[in-house]
Amino acid sequence: MGTQGLLAAARAENGAAIIDSSMWTQHEHVLEGADFAVVVTRHRARDWYPITAVDRRPDWVCLMAWLDGKCETDAWERRPTEELLLFLDWRFDHYLVGREMDGDPAVYDREDIDWWCSQEVRELGEDDELALPAAVDAPHLDGWRQDFLRFLDAEGFRRRGDEWAAAASVWAQRNKERNLLGLGPGDAKPGEEVARRASFLDRIAGEATKEWGQMLWQEHRQAWANARLAGDDLLGPWQHVIETVVVPEPADVVAQVLAAGLGRLPEVPVLVAVNHASRNLAQSQVTAVGDELRGLGLAGVFAMPALKQFGQFGQQLLRPGGEAAALGNRLARYVGGVLRRV
Repeated sequence: MGTQGLLAAARAENGAAIIDSSMWTQHEHVLEGADFAVVVTRHRARDWYPITAVDRRPDWVCLMAWLDGKCETDAWERRPTEELLLFLDWRFDHYLVGREMDGDPAVYDREDIDWWCSQEVRELGEDDELALPAAVDAPHLDGWRQDFLRFLDAEGFRRRGDEWAAAASVWAQRNKERNLLGLGPGDAKPGEEVARRASFLDRIAGEATKEWGQMLWQEHRQAWANARLAGDDLLGPWQHVIETVVVPEPADVVAQVLAAGLGRLPEVPVLVAVNHASRNLAQSQVTAVGDELRGLGLAGVFAMPALKQFGQFGQQLLRPGGEAAALGNRLARYVGGVLRRV
């Protein structure tokens, strides 16, 4: 007896047949002639009630936070050559350590070239900073810098072309000068940080004035620069006034998100069952979303909370009590109600 014959016999004997077809697109033939389908999707809290930050800090503190963010972005929007010079400073520290260990000018095998040429220099934090010996005490570094450039030259030119040529032509002397000053990768020369901050503030003055107003900007721009230079924390004392609130998403927005995530649906009435729903999900919101889904051609939505008993859901349904059995009964009544309407 084929699948359809088995289904017909089950319906004739029991009046109704419930089939778990798993990924229905793999078993479309099972749904031929079905009266109804329940499509299960996982509950995502952010789709129903996203968490929103309410910033109650004074305007001048918000300006400081805005400047911090802008400065962080600006620091990594360097001109390509500057980015490459910083990258070479970082990698030379690692090259130096490796060469001192084994004496090999190539340091590592060529298959490691992807790591040496990675542009993820931001992943190398302070813990990775390795101090070079003072150049006056290590005259061999001049030759090692040239060996380092030769080690990377072919791959550097292949990846970065003229940018590589421009950076490689000045890097060795620049790195030596910085080393004589005791500067690590990314460190500013004396007075350079002040000039860098002033240049940054000048570049964003127009945007800042538009965003925060001329008076606030002029009053606090230098205070921000001074605090950054001194390493003062202007934002920490105000963290306690940033509140987080949960605001339910409009029902039509939730419905659109649910419908979009379902993909292709069978050609029968479809109820959306949201699995592992939070117990904080308000029934009024579920009802409103169901109304919106019906407007989109679906049969509604049913929220199923996360229950430990779902691991043995089938066995639990056979027992007269328990959360799983109660949920199964509610779902059955809901489906029965929908069937009467379709």
